[in-house]
Amino acid sequence: MEPTRDAQVTLVDLLDRILDKGLVIN
Repeated sequence: MEPTRDAQVTLVDLLDRILDKGLVIN
């Protein structure tokens, strides 16, 4: 497993969650 891919997936997941929460709140 490559740390870079793991990091990218984590960032995408976090961004997705943040956007989802933001949209729900707004």
